[in-house]
Amino acid sequence: MNKVLSLLALGGGAASSHAALIYDNFNATGGTHTYSFTGSLPRYTIADDMNTLDPGANMDWDVQNAHIFPVFAVARTYTAVSARVRFYDTHTTNGTPEVFSNLVSDVSWNFGNLTITTANTFFDATLDYAANALNFILASGQGMGVRVDFTENGQQTNDITNIITNDALAPAVGTSTDGWYRDADNNGLITGTDRRTFAATSDNMALQINANAVPEPATMAVLGLGVAALLRRRRKA
Repeated sequence: MNKVLSLLALGGGAASSHAALIYDNFNATGGTHTYSFTGSLPRYTIADDMNTLDPGANMDWDVQNAHIFPVFAVARTYTAVSARVRFYDTHTTNGTPEVFSNLVSDVSWNFGNLTITTANTFFDATLDYAANALNFILASGQGMGVRVDFTENGQQTNDITNIITNDALAPAVGTSTDGWYRDADNNGLITGTDRRTFAATSDNMALQINANAVPEPATMAVLGLGVAALLRRRRKA
């Protein structure tokens, strides 16, 4: 279901000055994105699979901040708006019991009260993980998943969802297969049968991620052993 959307300049913020943009499905590549949201219910849960940029050999991504794009289908005042955002290291098509596994971050973000004067308005919501000491590691960022659940006053509402890019353009940074997920059967699980598409060839949940490349744990362990050995040699000398 296509929608004409308005942008509300709330919650947006600059990315960390030293962090790299490792995934971007909000900006277009070689054209202009069309933004939509699903008209089917329920739609308060939106999820997607994706690949970020490759951090390089023996490196992982330390996520500093991310941007989601909540859309408000009805013009009214919303109270105690919240988004629970979960990132996973693994996406498995038709995986059971869910397509996402290896949870690496589960944070609820509160946006407070919002008065929406125009229906179908969305805004750029900055999730500043690093500033809140909530930054987390994505193991290379390949074959990962993200899930966002919106609530108002602690209750699920179909008046809030996340925008979807609805065109043939691939993500500007990173990659994602055509389609996104919503909890179509309303059982709280994201399964293969919950996958949805529009008519385009690159319909995905709008999301941006900024991160720093860091050595993966195994590499850090090897470096640690090397330092320990060097210190022992110095003591013996």
